[in-house]
Amino acid sequence: MKRRLRFLSLILAVLLTGCGYRFTAGYSAERFSLAKLQNATAEPRLADMFEEALLKAAGIRRRDGSPSLQVVLAEFSEVVQSVTSQGEPVRQEIYLTFEWRAESPSGGEDLSGRARVDRSYLWSPDPVTLDWNRRAALRLICEEAARGLSDRLAGIK
Repeated sequence: MKRRLRFLSLILAVLLTGCGYRFTAGYSAERFSLAKLQNATAEPRLADMFEEALLKAAGIRRRDGSPSLQVVLAEFSEVVQSVTSQGEPVRQEIYLTFEWRAESPSGGEDLSGRARVDRSYLWSPDPVTLDWNRRAALRLICEEAARGLSDRLAGIK
């Protein structure tokens, strides 16, 4: 029993110290504060949905502080993606292009980028169903764009 306890103590000591593994604080997009979010599209409520998605995906919110983040929702378009043989729409495709600029946390050069995200949704002749499908697709496209932006920002040192 004593021998076994000594052996387990030795194994535990090696495991905890021998490999050099330790917990460190990772980089997070949450350290950025949303200084500006501009909707340059004609789509209403798009900026609100995008701001909610940034908060959900990365914890980014409007607050004073540095480093700051600026986002412009530059383009939004919607097209019929596919039709039946009778010429009726089946799916709609939406596209969102956004531009961003982030202050470098280390005081270096500001970083910026431009990205385009797309999502399709089912078309319906029923206006209520079509509206519900479209709103769900708008929410999803904002969440996808926010996750992509969060991933880019999290890698900035």
